[in-house]
Amino acid sequence: MENDNKKPHDHQAGLGIEYPTDPNAKKLYAVGCYSGEDWEYIHKLLIQDGTLEDNIPHECCECADLKEHSETRAVYLLTDQEANELLNHPRVEYVHENFESYPCKYKPDPEEVKAGFLPKTNRYNSPQRNYRNWNDSSQLPASPTSTELLRSGFQLLRCVDKADPWWTGISTGSNQIFTNRTLTQYGDGTDVDVIVGDEGCWFGHVEFQTNATGGGPQNYRTRNPLYAGFSTAAPSATTGTCDLLDLALDAPYWLDPEWFEASPSTRLTLRWDGTTVPTEDAAKSWWSSTASRSANFSTLGTVTVFSGYTRAACNGSYNTRPTISTTHGTQCTANAVGRTQGWAYNANKWSINAYGTNGMDFEPYFTIMKLFHQAKGINPKYGNKNPTISSNSWGYRSTSHRTTGWYFHRHSGIGTSYTSTTLPGFMNYVGVYGDSNRMKGEHPPNSTLTAGKEMIDAGVIFVAAAGNSNQKQVSQTHPDFNNYWTTVGSGATLGVSTHLEFGVTAYNTTNRRGYPQQLGMYTDGGGNLIYPVINIGALDDAFDSSGRERKVNYSDMGNEIDCYAPADGTLSATNSTSGSSRPDTYTIGNPTATDTGVTGICLASSELSGTTSFRTLLNSAKRITTSSGIGTISNLSLNLLGAGSLTSSTTPTGNNDDGYWTLTLPFNVQFAGITTNIVYPGTNTYITFTGGSTNYSGLSFSNPAFPKIMISCADNSAQRIYYGTEGSSPNRTYRIRWEGTAATSGTLGSPNMVYEAVFYENAPSQIDIHVGVNARVSTTGTLTSYDAKFSGTSSACPVACGLIATKLQYNRTWTWQDVRNWLRNSVGTANTSTPQFFTGVESVTANDANWANVNSLEGGSPIVIWDALTGNEPFQGTLSMSNVSFRGFTTK
Repeated sequence: MENDNKKPHDHQAGLGIEYPTDPNAKKLYAVGCYSGEDWEYIHKLLIQDGTLEDNIPHECCECADLKEHSETRAVYLLTDQEANELLNHPRVEYVHENFESYPCKYKPDPEEVKAGFLPKTNRYNSPQRNYRNWNDSSQLPASPTSTELLRSGFQLLRCVDKADPWWTGISTGSNQIFTNRTLTQYGDGTDVDVIVGDEGCWFGHVEFQTNATGGGPQNYRTRNPLYAGFSTAAPSATTGTCDLLDLALDAPYWLDPEWFEASPSTRLTLRWDGTTVPTEDAAKSWWSSTASRSANFSTLGTVTVFSGYTRAACNGSYNTRPTISTTHGTQCTANAVGRTQGWAYNANKWSINAYGTNGMDFEPYFTIMKLFHQAKGINPKYGNKNPTISSNSWGYRSTSHRTTGWYFHRHSGIGTSYTSTTLPGFMNYVGVYGDSNRMKGEHPPNSTLTAGKEMIDAGVIFVAAAGNSNQKQVSQTHPDFNNYWTTVGSGATLGVSTHLEFGVTAYNTTNRRGYPQQLGMYTDGGGNLIYPVINIGALDDAFDSSGRERKVNYSDMGNEIDCYAPADGTLSATNSTSGSSRPDTYTIGNPTATDTGVTGICLASSELSGTTSFRTLLNSAKRITTSSGIGTISNLSLNLLGAGSLTSSTTPTGNNDDGYWTLTLPFNVQFAGITTNIVYPGTNTYITFTGGSTNYSGLSFSNPAFPKIMISCADNSAQRIYYGTEGSSPNRTYRIRWEGTAATSGTLGSPNMVYEAVFYENAPSQIDIHVGVNARVSTTGTLTSYDAKFSGTSSACPVACGLIATKLQYNRTWTWQDVRNWLRNSVGTANTSTPQFFTGVESVTANDANWANVNSLEGGSPIVIWDALTGNEPFQGTLSMSNVSFRGFTTK
């Protein structure tokens, strides 16, 4: 793509611009063309004045987002009339409002896009518990013992062999709740990048800690890609103990270490577990600006990361769950790459909030994955890039079909009428058991689909949950492929029969893949429609009356399902505080020698932003600034100033265990909408405003009930404070030095907790907190971790993704087509002759009675994914593991 006539612009797609109410106003439209040549032609016409070509606006149209990483699309400011005319140009494939620019209209509720609600080596040196078809309250202990340290659901053991290990040959099916079996495997995902794109993940769960008391697999790689020694470029001081990284916030440092390490004091910070990571602002700038990168990345292209995308919101920390309200992403991540619950436990593990609160939109999510894969350097162990595979347990759908209309089943011409109470069988059973009566339809071309195709074409293997609608998905050659419904009229064609799915147009197809299962589709040289996405159905944990395995009643089926994976009732890590608690714990890492023991600064944000959550601020920066009313990090390496000439006091109101000092400043300061010249530093490591507090128990965003700043607050004690004014008016500062102990008493002059607070006369809303030492670092996580049941194709997708990653480990140049060939040829169909798997009878007519059998595969293949050979695995008894790896950019 040439760069002439291209320049930066103030209008940036993806920033959540207010939707225009004036119908004649310019709006941001995504314009896509059939080829790069077509786009060049259209672009040059659009930015010219006085163009006379048909369907091109006469006046110059402003290009708002060049999308330099894409050859066929860009974003322009157009009126509705100009957009409608442009759509008629023969070189233009689509024109539509730019989805990511207007999230108020197009960003769906995260809850609505989830797909679910719900001779090898030995993984361990002894048999472990593997739960299947278990009851939450009676079979899984609420207070487990050490026998549960390495437990898992049936997602691991079921996939060890082709035959179901729970099969007993009895006519009524297996009645085993769990079995103690040695788990065997060929691979573990080493040197494969696994991206779980969901709604964020709680990084602090014990399932993702490398130093958990329960240990892990025998060859468990206890590090993440930024761990010291992982490569020659890795920072020597980094010894992080959490093996998850965030794709948006952490990957830029892995890709481009030279740029971040050129100014570590402004571009790097220390995560709660001791991993050196980019500051959030530096990471976001790396994605969005070529000026914030090394020269090697100047032509990579840019993408905007939502300003609210933060570690606190999307990842959490050891003692704080992320601010997302649900646990879906944590469960998906555990089922793909978890230490005890996932197949790819030694992969490079990446999480990204693809659609949740404070997360991405889908188009920038796809673009980030594409750019990540393109920017990766060559792994010198193999001479090629690490494979990239992505797990996606979400999807679009709608209840629009459950109304009065006409249906077309294996015919065209005149449709057959139906009402909401007389739906034909092939429509009536869709969505009944798992998806609130919803159905998915194929989306016509749009910019998001193009972004997805570009991502797949770049080499990312995209694994998707098939969906929980009990909907039949078939290939182009199947007689049901062109089935559809309409409300337009009895003779309406499919092309004019559409509905909306979260504001996006979808065709009224009933038996095709929908979004995102259709991503990357294309027509091959023989005229066949090809779908590159690996499409995963859900395997039931229960058996039918004859003891056969089956697909679960809500899972989609048909010949476009690539395989089924354990799903209904897997065991998975959760954000929730209910379920079965974990018996394993872990110790928080010690950040650096100069930052001994700093665990974090907790800013109670209820008074700041109207929310009821804590913000856990990263510990290495030593500073928070509340000038905007919200605590933010300024990554400054500042030393403590010491007592100096300040006045000392050892006698608070109350006592040194539970008390506070009342300090009057010579000037006013502002905090959380309050203007005052009195502050109250407490012995339990908080500073309150408008009143002092002796509270020491149940400390939270609402306790003490004052506006406050909390610095690792707990039942601590203070032996002494220093306080006083420094400097001259109008530039005076007022400084407090707090010295105490992480216990109810301590020795004067021997503190193991120290912080200093600085207030500014010339900046009344700025407060700096400098943390020295903090003895609360060497404690186990203060929040208990839990496991819970996980179900749906949401569970099946990450299970399959993790197992596929163990195959990419030995087949590093595999494409999605190679994965599909392996599933159909090596994995193959399950045994149906014993019988061990129920397939059902495919329905032929619109009201065939077989539609009522919701466990039927409807003509699809009973392929249950398992650890089948590919031909490239190492010799039996070895895993060819190595501690040598790489990061950074070598060549595109």
